[in-house]
Amino acid sequence: MLTIDSNDIACAARRMMICYGAHAVDIARERAMETGHAADIRQRDMAFLVLSEVEKLARKGPHTQ
Repeated sequence: MLTIDSNDIACAARRMMICYGAHAVDIARERAMETGHAADIRQRDMAFLVLSEVEKLARKGPHTQ
């Protein structure tokens, strides 16, 4: 069984914040919604965990990233 590594989640969220800036939350949310009905449960879980992490980073602001 494959497990989701918290480092993978944090890394993906940081990359999204760097690449998309202020739009990262919207893009992460869109990706999570797209995978919301996916047959691949791991992919769906990963998308929602990344969304959660991106939202946390966005709330903290750019000075803490």
